[in-house]
Amino acid sequence: MKNILILLLLFPMSTFAQKFVSDQSNIRFYSSAPIEDIEAINEKAKSVIDLSNGQVVFSVDIEGFQFEKALMQEHFNENYLESEKYPKSTFKGQIEDWNNIQGAQEVKVTGDLMIHGITKKVVLGGTI
Repeated sequence: MKNILILLLLFPMSTFAQKFVSDQSNIRFYSSAPIEDIEAINEKAKSVIDLSNGQVVFSVDIEGFQFEKALMQEHFNENYLESEKYPKSTFKGQIEDWNNIQGAQEVKVTGDLMIHGITKKVVLGGTI
């Protein structure tokens, strides 16, 4: 996969001081490939954002990703991400240059992404 984009939208959420918690966040990925592009969305990710310091955490069930083609979804779960063996992915990160501006904004988040049992440092773009 060449490009991965994580889109984090906080839908109906509860608040605790400066923390917003959602169990209906959207995560989308897209990869341009020579034979065909690959795209999926998961609308049931769980996320927390702490507005006081710009920390972001999310957890997603791998089987929740929906693809346009059923066969692509089957291959994703069975052959590539082995969702029975590795059912969840998590991310813990910090929004770069966080300034707590109100309203929708494009952000970059640096942190640790754990997927398929492996954790790597990543920089992700998204919209809050």
